[in-house]
Amino acid sequence: MLNETNKIDATFLLFFALITMVSYSCENKKKVEVENEESAHMTTIHQDEKESKAKLMDLLESLENKNLNQLTNIMSASDEMSLIFTDGTILSGVDSFIEFHRNWFLDTNWTMTHELVDFNCYGNYSTSTVKAYYKEQQRNGKPYHHYMIVSYVLRKAHDGEWMIIKDQSTTFDKTLN
Repeated sequence: MLNETNKIDATFLLFFALITMVSYSCENKKKVEVENEESAHMTTIHQDEKESKAKLMDLLESLENKNLNQLTNIMSASDEMSLIFTDGTILSGVDSFIEFHRNWFLDTNWTMTHELVDFNCYGNYSTSTVKAYYKEQQRNGKPYHHYMIVSYVLRKAHDGEWMIIKDQSTTFDKTLN
């Protein structure tokens, strides 16, 4: 038969065991919730990176193929765009960007290829570094090349679409005239 002290000890142990089980259960549930949130966050990060990189690759493809329709379709509906040339000249706005490329694409004497050097996605922004190899069959009677490092910045718009907002070129080698 249990005396009064043993009853209190047994009740205390039962109560302590119950609290421990509830606490462990809550802690485990929180851990699972945190893991699920982290997994969902990582999925979103990977999806953003994939979509942003796809938009960049569409841009590079449109340049290599001189495809103005493709270029126009991947541009922002807003007017946020800066094209910065190797000499420091800046064209602002999507319309200026498209108009420059419309005139440039009319020239059939050049080709351009690209090599992706670096790509990073940070939340609603991504940055990339690309080597651009521009070549002309003839300029002033001889072959011409202009190799550049191009930095791109893309931003995820409110509608979830990625848009190119910065395009800045730096020369690293070119034919002297």
